[in-house]
Amino acid sequence: EDCQEEDLRIVFSTYGTLTNIIMLQPGQSGQRCAFVFYDDYECAEDAITVLNGVYRIRDNAKEPIIVKWGKDSKRDRNGG
Repeated sequence: EDCQEEDLRIVFSTYGTLTNIIMLQPGQSGQRCAFVFYDDYECAEDAITVLNGVYRIRDNAKEPIIVKWGKDSKRDRNGG
């Protein structure tokens, strides 16, 4: 079963107030990527610390989810 925005909202709102969730379409592997935005830096840090490599979005998921800071590709390309 595919992960929906509401699934992410339920899990990630445990750590603070969410301001936005952007879900990308599944890649060739079938895995999805999402960007979760909080109104506070510390809330995001807490979610990363607690969920990364541990939490499974579904009971029958093969692997736990990866939760990390997103990269600003524009800044990376320009060396900043």
